[in-house]
Amino acid sequence: MFRRPITADCLHFSLSGIQVQTPAQLRVGQPVVMDLIVNDLRVEELAGVVRSASAADDKHYYEIDFRMDAATRANTLHCLRHLDSHVRQQLNLAG
Repeated sequence: MFRRPITADCLHFSLSGIQVQTPAQLRVGQPVVMDLIVNDLRVEELAGVVRSASAADDKHYYEIDFRMDAATRANTLHCLRHLDSHVRQQLNLAG
């Protein structure tokens, strides 16, 4: 199935998953594929599965667990760690 990209705002990020707010309607257990982009850093085609879903005031909130296969796990974790350290560095500069 082909789908248009869905924009989402990151509320929380960790090496194991992400919490987002988006107008899209997803369901618990639904597989997703996402591109994470922070400034010039990108992690593309990262697989995940929706772990929890909630809604309030026409906004949808989701917790998504990352899924990595054995062949790409080391590289994906390396990229996620780099992204995580960049985000933390930016937050330290701002705070």
